[in-house]
Amino acid sequence: MPSILVSLAALSFMASDPAIKTPVLQLPERVARMPSEYFADVAEFTGDDLDDHIVLSTEPADLREAPAKGADVEDAHVRANIDRLTGVTVWQVWYDLSYQGARKVLSTARYQTAAGVAETPLRIVEHWNDQCPGIDMPGPSRQITRVVFDVPEAHLRQVAGAYRQGDRDAWLIRLKDTNGHSVTVSLAPAEVGGILKTYDAWKAHRGAKILEAGIQ
Repeated sequence: MPSILVSLAALSFMASDPAIKTPVLQLPERVARMPSEYFADVAEFTGDDLDDHIVLSTEPADLREAPAKGADVEDAHVRANIDRLTGVTVWQVWYDLSYQGARKVLSTARYQTAAGVAETPLRIVEHWNDQCPGIDMPGPSRQITRVVFDVPEAHLRQVAGAYRQGDRDAWLIRLKDTNGHSVTVSLAPAEVGGILKTYDAWKAHRGAKILEAGIQ
């Protein structure tokens, strides 16, 4: 699903109001110190000859410390879905969010790029409940929402290019809720840079095999 660049001119009135500011979410110091090589090492390929796609993911990093506003992050990772026959790659960002209260109605993702703000529809939105109280202890269940959206590779490379080890600035992503209860989440640029390093190395050494024989 293609992303759409939101006109900065259309948002200029917001920039002129000093009371309206993009939230600043800083990475924990431990995460900021992680080099991109760490994420390159833990990024994992899955998929065998019976699968249509090979998947490369940073999910094994099990990094739940990405700051957020509006929900807690249970899981966040970057994923590349590589078509086994053609080599075409679709890049995605995955989030599992937890929160109390009414179920969020999330529809789009907005994130920062070098050219401005990009917007893309969510490809996957799944909901389930977790840790529901018993009959003798009434109360709300904890809501879990999984969201997945596509990101152009060029945008990810811009994020990776901004990485500086120790820098606590995060890549900000706004998950828009149609009822106004949006969630702001983030990723470490080092994580993006790490998976790209693994992808580039794999593509250089093994990518040609997909085109030639349709095998990993």
